[in-house]
Amino acid sequence: MVPDFVGGIGGSASMEALFGPTRCPSPRGVLDGVTELMRQLVDHLTDEARRRGLPLRQVAYDTAAAARVTPDQPPYGTSPFLTRPLTATSRPVRR
Repeated sequence: MVPDFVGGIGGSASMEALFGPTRCPSPRGVLDGVTELMRQLVDHLTDEARRRGLPLRQVAYDTAAAARVTPDQPPYGTSPFLTRPLTATSRPVRR
């Protein structure tokens, strides 16, 4: 089960997918970007929970606590949960 605060990041993920690319993405590109970001994040959390023998919620808290936001860096475009930077024409790799 995915913790509520992870499942509810659609708004933030959509801002990453919309404003992260160097060029304006298509609507489909934004939706694909949100899907890829969420997939990567949930995969990371479940893998870490198994590896560390911790509940998924604890790993999600730890991941959120480790995130660093600095005023001199752009707020979007640097998510570690994307396999590659999104562009106007990029599409996520399907598993």
